[in-house]
Amino acid sequence: GVSPYFYPATTSEWSVLASYQHQVNEKLALLVGAQYFNNVAFADLDGWQVEGSIIWTPVTNFEIRAEVSHARVEDFDGRTGGWLRFTRYF
Repeated sequence: GVSPYFYPATTSEWSVLASYQHQVNEKLALLVGAQYFNNVAFADLDGWQVEGSIIWTPVTNFEIRAEVSHARVEDFDGRTGGWLRFTRYF
């Protein structure tokens, strides 16, 4: 079944995260990241999460961001999700 711990960052003993954002041009950026979680929910289970984002700034102070992520805790099915966000900066 699906893990009750599919948000491992909220309950792990410790974790390590790496991410990289590449500015393709003035209006487009790509981001990738990965995180490892140790002892999720203090149940001696490890987990990980990966994510990718596309960030487009079509005009000044307006950003459109699409993100997809996948998280998994050992011995459980993984969970994939994503979102689309529109942000206007003032």
